[in-house]
Amino acid sequence: MSNFGKALEKVVKQPGDVSGGDGTFQKQFEYEDRVTIRRVEASEQIRDMYQPRLYNKRERKALRFISADEHPEQSSVFEEMRNIISRGHQGSSGRITLITSVAESPAVNVFARNLAAILVKDESITSLLIDLLGSKETIQLSESSDQAGLSDYINNDNIPVKNIIYPTGIERMRVIPRGSMDYSTGDLIRTTRMRMLLKDVTKRYRERHTIIVAPSIPRVADVELLNEYVNQIILAVPYGRSSKKDFVKSMGKLDKDKFIGTILLDVVPLNRSLGKLFGVG
Repeated sequence: MSNFGKALEKVVKQPGDVSGGDGTFQKQFEYEDRVTIRRVEASEQIRDMYQPRLYNKRERKALRFISADEHPEQSSVFEEMRNIISRGHQGSSGRITLITSVAESPAVNVFARNLAAILVKDESITSLLIDLLGSKETIQLSESSDQAGLSDYINNDNIPVKNIIYPTGIERMRVIPRGSMDYSTGDLIRTTRMRMLLKDVTKRYRERHTIIVAPSIPRVADVELLNEYVNQIILAVPYGRSSKKDFVKSMGKLDKDKFIGTILLDVVPLNRSLGKLFGVG
């Protein structure tokens, strides 16, 4: 080993540092260095991702993506949510965020897809939206109306994971639609194939945010099973569609250690409904 190599090895192994001997500066430096290396590796992978085309402004609006120019206050909320999720993602790879709700509302899926889109503003990040709701907008996002989805993958061992991941018109954002097979959400999440899928998609790109958007807690039997799949949980509360009792009951089924926040939907400044803003009210 060269003299430089020996000196470097000694510095890396040294427990103290010039700031006071507790190792804080050294650990921070090493952590940031690993993040830099990982992001360079991720960027190389991401450059090879297939991207058929990008949505124009009209298409983004039709699919109810928020524009920072038209809705700056709503956009800032998503920016803050991105920061919270990203902080939870630091130092690890393949983290999964669950979005579920206290009551059914079309705004839940709209929120989820906007969050997936805002995450990829960082060029070293990819996002994957797994739609357990079966919304028509997700099919439109992926143009997958005649193609396999999650339920088809669960039902057919011959379908590989890559065949149900579809590009969208948002760069570095991918989706997995629910599919055509008639499964309840509870049946889907109990399967070994579901576990296999989540392991695969989280390892495919190290800097990937996976978002599972699930039906409301009252609609999902054994919703507690979703807790074990994810690292972070967001609970959506559609305004005026549930009671305090519903909220408390829903919270009781979620893993508190993974809970990162509640988002109140269908409410925006000036008493305008988020649902109306997105055309779903």
